[in-house]
Amino acid sequence: MKLSDGVIVLIITACAYLFSYSYSFGYFTAKEIPIEFINISLISLLKMGFGLIAIFCLLSNLMDFIFSQDDDIVISDEVKRFLIRNSIGFVTAFLFLFDFFLKVDFVKLILFFLLVYITIIIEFDVKEMTGSRIFYKKRYSFKLKKLKPLASLRIAEKLNVRIYYVYLTWFLASFFLMYNLGSVSASLTHETLMCNKDMYVIQMNDDSALITDDYKKFSFIEKTKCNFTIIKPTGKKNK
Repeated sequence: MKLSDGVIVLIITACAYLFSYSYSFGYFTAKEIPIEFINISLISLLKMGFGLIAIFCLLSNLMDFIFSQDDDIVISDEVKRFLIRNSIGFVTAFLFLFDFFLKVDFVKLILFFLLVYITIIIEFDVKEMTGSRIFYKKRYSFKLKKLKPLASLRIAEKLNVRIYYVYLTWFLASFFLMYNLGSVSASLTHETLMCNKDMYVIQMNDDSALITDDYKKFSFIEKTKCNFTIIKPTGKKNK
């Protein structure tokens, strides 16, 4: 099964749009801005495209390192597959945990450790090395399991679409990654563009701007009716 060039271009464009929306969804949710105001512009797509290129370049360098034949560094095939399989997950987990420290959201912390626990159960064979009943004195050994193919992967192989199945799993992982990246960005960045000196500009559209002064009431105003100024970040969170 081979896709035509036109279909590939369409898929890439759709992915760029969905990733942009996922990033904006995470950003707006973290700022408690209604998601109905999300507007994906051409500039957003271009920014997302460059961002994705940077991320996948880093992942590509990681894979080159994993598969490098350096005599000083020996990595088993099981470890290589584990790192590749969970590369995006590691980045997402880091952002997930980083977002917790920024917002002190214990629900996210519980979800993080739950995901870590599930990953350990699925990926590792854990055995207790000591018979101590005291928790902090217990020692465990971890050995990577030889994973059996998932039922969905077996179906993909029978339909001869395994490569597209792999792309789909990476897409879903990247989609969740962009959501967490938007959430973290909302905690680290502050609006610096002002409209008429008293309204924060949240989003610029083709002919209007989304503005607010208290992050509770929002409105659109024509660009021609705005006198835009840039303020210096004070380190104080706008929202």
